Amino acid sequence: MKYTFVKEKKILFFVVLVIFFCEFLFAFSKEELSDNIKHIKTIPQISDRIKGTEKQSLLFIGNSLIGEAIDTSILRSILSKNNRYKSFAIERIVPDGTGLLDWYFILKNFFVMPNKIPDMVIIGFAWKNSLSDQYPINQVRLADFACKMIDLPELSDFGLNSIEGKTEFIVAKISSIYSNRSIIRNRLLSNLIPYYQTVTQSMNEDSNLNLHSNNKNDLIFSYNRFQRLLSILRENDICALFVAMPIIDNYEIDEEIEKMIYRSGMLLVDCRFTPELSTEMFKDKMHLNEKGRVKFSRYLAKQIKDTNKIQ
Repeated sequence: MKYTFVKEKKILFFVVLVIFFCEFLFAFSKEELSDNIKHIKTIPQISDRIKGTEKQSLLFIGNSLIGEAIDTSILRSILSKNNRYKSFAIERIVPDGTGLLDWYFILKNFFVMPNKIPDMVIIGFAWKNSLSDQYPINQVRLADFACKMIDLPELSDFGLNSIEGKTEFIVAKISSIYSNRSIIRNRLLSNLIPYYQTVTQSMNEDSNLNLHSNNKNDLIFSYNRFQRLLSILRENDICALFVAMPIIDNYEIDEEIEKMIYRSGMLLVDCRFTPELSTEMFKDKMHLNEKGRVKFSRYLAKQIKDTNKIQ
């Protein structure tokens, strides 16, 4: 019996050792898995550049909707045209598939808490339900890069109440392999199955559209999470510009969202119907192509200038 117990301890120790070794190796190689991970890894550097610059800083936050829609060189050129003696530091944090809670915790943990405050934050969003409390919480993604372990109580306030959800958050916070398991799987399968990546991207797009297909007028949304985002912006004197992004299918902006933004002293720019932007300038139902990016960037730059919030 004693021999069996010692043997089991050795096996357990070996398993734990292998897990730690795999986590160690993955920590140094995960950037090679996707450009999105590479981008996420640059967030601390972006935060440091915001802190260190003497230029007026504009920070774009969102997902691929605004990430693929803006050309920073066009924005910088237009914004500086009438500000001959003023230059701009324009940074982007636009990880794929992220939402309101990701953006809130990115701002909180990488900019507000370490006191690296940008002059203006520009947040791109789309769909009626994306800023609501009813939008699903992705605790694994939040644990991977946006949240700290001490953020778990606040996540509970935001709706992460189940034991399973909290446990998954903790596991994902401890294990980078677990939090990135879908990326690892997709990378392996894309090397084994022809056109797997193309099919997966199409399925993800359909899934994303289905997630927002419940934007019916009779549904009532609450916005406690969004109010907390507005509060942290206001408390830290951050000027925020919310941009309703153009997509192929039209969507409504909840009047309550508009009221909350203006009551907080923030700004809303409705770019859903950007002039001269046609369906041919979209590469899919959500993302602009190169021509669309140029048109949108020029239009958005003008809207930013017209806010009179940049010097």
